Amino acid sequence: MTPKQTINRKVVTNLSRRVLSNNEVDCLTNGLDFGLVPAHVDDMGVISNVEQFFHHVTNIYQNHKSLMSELEEKTKTSAEVRVLTAQEMALASNLRSITDSFRFQANRFCHKRYGDNPEHEQYRSVLMHLKEDKSLVITRPDKGRGVVLMNKNEYLSKMYAIVNDSSKFKRLSTDPTVAREQNLIKLLNRLLKEKSITEQFFKMSCPKGSNPGRLYGLPKIHKDNIPLRPVLSAIGTFNYGLGKALTNILSDIIEKEKMVRDPFSFVEELKTLPKSFSNYKMVSFDISSLYTNVPLDETIEIILKNLYETRATPPTIQRDDMKQLLIFATKNTHFLFDNNLYDQVDGVSMGSPLAPLLAEIFLQDFEKKHSSTFTSMGIVYWKRYVDDTFVLIDSTFSAKDICTKLSQFQKSIKFTCEEEAANTNTVSFLNILIQKQPGIGFATKVHRKETFSGLITKWSSFVPKAYKYNAISTLVYRAIKLCSSYKRLHQEFRFIRKLGTKNGYPINFVNSIIRRQLDLLYNPPAPKPPTPNTDIVVVRVPYFGNVGYVIEVCYDV
Repeated sequence: MTPKQTINRKVVTNLSRRVLSNNEVDCLTNGLDFGLVPAHVDDMGVISNVEQFFHHVTNIYQNHKSLMSELEEKTKTSAEVRVLTAQEMALASNLRSITDSFRFQANRFCHKRYGDNPEHEQYRSVLMHLKEDKSLVITRPDKGRGVVLMNKNEYLSKMYAIVNDSSKFKRLSTDPTVAREQNLIKLLNRLLKEKSITEQFFKMSCPKGSNPGRLYGLPKIHKDNIPLRPVLSAIGTFNYGLGKALTNILSDIIEKEKMVRDPFSFVEELKTLPKSFSNYKMVSFDISSLYTNVPLDETIEIILKNLYETRATPPTIQRDDMKQLLIFATKNTHFLFDNNLYDQVDGVSMGSPLAPLLAEIFLQDFEKKHSSTFTSMGIVYWKRYVDDTFVLIDSTFSAKDICTKLSQFQKSIKFTCEEEAANTNTVSFLNILIQKQPGIGFATKVHRKETFSGLITKWSSFVPKAYKYNAISTLVYRAIKLCSSYKRLHQEFRFIRKLGTKNGYPINFVNSIIRRQLDLLYNPPAPKPPTPNTDIVVVRVPYFGNVGYVIEVCYDV
């Protein structure tokens, strides 16, 4: 039996002047990713996706690209007529039959199910009314899942306070997109002609029809005065592809053994530490606003030194050209906010695919330079994940003094610290609650911050069942990997059952996932034999319950 989901009003944070009705609150407590039963089928979208799939699975797409290139180079003056092969004709016929069948069943499903879901219809009506209120901004919080409503004037005021900071941003009078795109293309064309870069690198990094980024803010509802965290959506910008291409080249600069890969590997490492380490004081260090405070010019020089002085075989790209590519990828990312254009003039460009990589490269260099002084500062153990660091220090040293000294090493970054709670001997790190047991070791369990709202994908959400399975299985997997005792694991399972019930999940469904995950732990399946290499092209169509599916066609080209 499916339990009735609980209305969790903690999910909704109303900072606006609008007084929400009970129906509006009930609707919003489902979250912004709640799936509604579709009111209609996007026939043109389905047909377009299938046609695009057909072009890519055959060689029509490559022939078209070749033809367009020849027309541009004036080696051809008119298009040729190309006749489909018998195999391609059969594929086209099968695809049309499958597509028509899907559209028919999807339309029938919509007519039947849409009328059978008055609750979803009511939600849609409520959301439309909220959308019509132009004085509102509806968004998600910076941390955790939920819904935040703000007065638009207040939202704009806080965002303008951010973009008007002349040390970080500069307002532009004209759109530099075309000029910057052309300059990058010119450089890439030269490097390709000189064979300094591969065709694959060129295709990934060469911009076409790019647009300025989009800036928006996420409210930090857990902090006083509710400041906004600026977030830049950089997909589609002129240097986004270049950032991804350079990531592939620069990723091996990072010494992966010196960084925490994930919470699970960190817990495993804690188990290997000498028991005597549990006598030291635990401290968690954090770096404030890391990405925007990474010294960019210094980090670029660190990269160039590694690539061209440390390595036995430098890249095929000349040093000056690599520097120019790095500048293109990280500096002068412009964006739109409230119909105004801005440039980011300091720090690694927000939203750049290179931002996490450059931050890691800079911090690893920082640690190399100063790790020799860590012992004299009282630091016994240091393990970092991005901007969060778990540290064990000699209890005769002050954590605040260490924090101050770390901040003095590099003027652009500032460390903050959180010491272990004296009454419980605990500190949180990477959503893990670590408890020190002097002389014995460290106990761990799942930690949830105050921003945790209790919202997961609702059972009543119209999404594939696999999404709901994953919503629970990820929680169960985390519990198994992070809880250091059966008692803590049992407590976490009890919490997951309660959480699932509150979100409408049948208890049998939750228990079956717990049993399966435990079975995989104690009875891991035998490794599967390698499958033969087969080209698989996938086309995705909208979800319509059992009608929605993914068409997979293996086509021998």
